[in-house]
Amino acid sequence: MNFIREKSDTFDVFKDLCTQLQREKRCGIARIRSGHGTEFENAKFDEYCLDEGIIQEFSSPITPQQNGVVERKNRTL
Repeated sequence: MNFIREKSDTFDVFKDLCTQLQREKRCGIARIRSGHGTEFENAKFDEYCLDEGIIQEFSSPITPQQNGVVERKNRTL
């Protein structure tokens, strides 16, 4: 389990998690869903997801109902 100390560490932990999951499950990641947080919505994530064929889905802005789903799912990772 990886704990993220700072938001700037999110990309590196995500990349390692993707590699680990793809090896364990022997399949690719099709899509990820997140809020509009800057830790997920930046050039590094965009480039990595484009290279890996991962679709990024974002919840609608200013909708705590949708953002709560994303946050609960992120907690389980």
